[in-house]
Amino acid sequence: MSPSVRISEIGLYLRCPRLVYFQNLGSIAAPEDAARMLLRALMFSLSSSPSSQFSASDLQGLLEENLALLKQELPVIYEIDSALVESACRDLETEIESISQGLAGCLELLLPCEVEVDLRSEKLGLSGRLDRLAHGGIPSIIRIGKAPEAGGWQKDRIMLSG
Repeated sequence: MSPSVRISEIGLYLRCPRLVYFQNLGSIAAPEDAARMLLRALMFSLSSSPSSQFSASDLQGLLEENLALLKQELPVIYEIDSALVESACRDLETEIESISQGLAGCLELLLPCEVEVDLRSEKLGLSGRLDRLAHGGIPSIIRIGKAPEAGGWQKDRIMLSG
């Protein structure tokens, strides 16, 4: 059987078909963005938290605690300059309160969850890694950029569909 297509390659193909070719050659290096890595790791850190109800202040404290840990761990794990991580931490510290207030109301939909779930369909020839699978089988992708006004990005809708 032919090798399966990664779901992420479909979104990449929509952007530019040549990107899939060059990525598979290994000639495209992924940019190191400390802020993106930090926020993504911070959101994944919630998955190990108990699923009980959090108030916004409880959640804020938990996020601040996890951010302090990530500030130490990310430079070691990803071999990224610690000054970049510290700068990203300072920027993110100002956003923690609004993040916790935004998440507090819908946390019961997000927790408990499984993170980085590998999925494969031999029938369709597709494979991929889902960022989160919330209870009730709700798939989700963690994106840290500004969301479009209505719905999600086309690339993300295609990835979730797959």
